[in-house]
Amino acid sequence: MGKRPPCDRPTSSRRRLLALAGALGLAGCSQLPPKNDDATPTTTRTTTTETTTTESATVETQATTESPEPAQEALVAEVPIQRTEYSYTELPYEKRPQFFGAFRESAPECRTSVDALDSVPNLIPATVDGETGHFPLRTTRWLLRCLHCYRTQGDEGYLEKAQEMSQALVDDAAVGENNGLYFSYRLDKAGSSADLKAPWYSGMCQGVGLSAYTYFHELTGEEKYKGLAERVFQTFKSVKRTADGPWTTMVDPDGYYWVEEYPFEPPTHVLNGYCIGIWGLYDYWLHTKSEESKRLLDAAVTTIQQYAEDWRVPGKVSYYGLDGHRRWQLGQTERYPDPYRGNDYYHGVHLIQLDKLYQITGNDYFREVRELYESDDPGDMS
Repeated sequence: MGKRPPCDRPTSSRRRLLALAGALGLAGCSQLPPKNDDATPTTTRTTTTETTTTESATVETQATTESPEPAQEALVAEVPIQRTEYSYTELPYEKRPQFFGAFRESAPECRTSVDALDSVPNLIPATVDGETGHFPLRTTRWLLRCLHCYRTQGDEGYLEKAQEMSQALVDDAAVGENNGLYFSYRLDKAGSSADLKAPWYSGMCQGVGLSAYTYFHELTGEEKYKGLAERVFQTFKSVKRTADGPWTTMVDPDGYYWVEEYPFEPPTHVLNGYCIGIWGLYDYWLHTKSEESKRLLDAAVTTIQQYAEDWRVPGKVSYYGLDGHRRWQLGQTERYPDPYRGNDYYHGVHLIQLDKLYQITGNDYFREVRELYESDDPGDMS
């Protein structure tokens, strides 16, 4: 199934389940979007920039999915990172996963009148446990809304509002390694087993912001927005930290690259936020076609392919983050008395995200594992 197990991690039972699912031909969920008609299934191959010995995967099914083993290469900051090279489908704008997700099957619409923008603050707040502060995920998503309306309606008012919000967002941001631009959460928040204190930063928000500034440059051609997109992209490259400061990406001991929705020690590895970070890398690669963005996108997708079955709970909703069960397996019940388990809503989100990974990669593994998730629990996205 295209998985390469980390050292001493058993996978045979999961492979048997995948084989069984393939044999039974599990049906697709009616709530999922139709498969992309423009997507041509593609194969993947392992990058050969270094000689790496890997063990062959044993697939117990007649309908095998030929997927490569990840090869280890020095990707960024001289940190060895596991990477499989994928051939990506270039989805048209209206089918890209960021912002619109896949919750509705029709083309995205502009649902905000230009006159209504006067009442929208330039920095969107949230209130958590009685504390109110800037919640940059909301601000970056509003940037996407304004830019989409400008793209489809042509009214300069949408662009002007997006520019105002952008300036406020940049003024409020933190600067990390190599001038990387991190969007600052200005209120405390718990997420999975993490307990984060303001200011903190999120790879999920960085992904939405990367898409927003990529679209800014795509729509306007202004070098200013190209530069801002590059500064946000820089945060995805900052995996070797030598000093205190903002961070949203990491490399685990096995060399797998992670985009963290809630950067914390020990890591939470939240699937939903990770995928939204990937959508930003995908948009940036689509626009720039740079080899650097391709390698980093490859590394991010490689990690999902490696660990997709670890979020799964046969017969139940999937885990929200990997910390939800790993800490209990380690007997750390005192420190994590009530880890966030996940629910039907996020299980449905995982179905959608796995389907999007299949659409952009053409890799059958993501289709097959999505079908397994679907067989466990149909989810409830209502």
